Amino acid sequence: MARYIQKSGGKRVRPAVLLMAARLSGYEGDRAVLYASVVEFIHTATLV
Repeated sequence: MARYIQKSGGKRVRPAVLLMAARLSGYEGDRAVLYASVVEFIHTATLV
């Protein structure tokens, strides 16, 4: 599934929104990218 996510285009809106929301809300942790990845994995898994 990870390869599918990496190779298919157009999968960057949800993670980008999460990263922007984290920045706008003042989140200073180092896990925002991890959370964005998890959101994309969950979304893709629900489509399969």
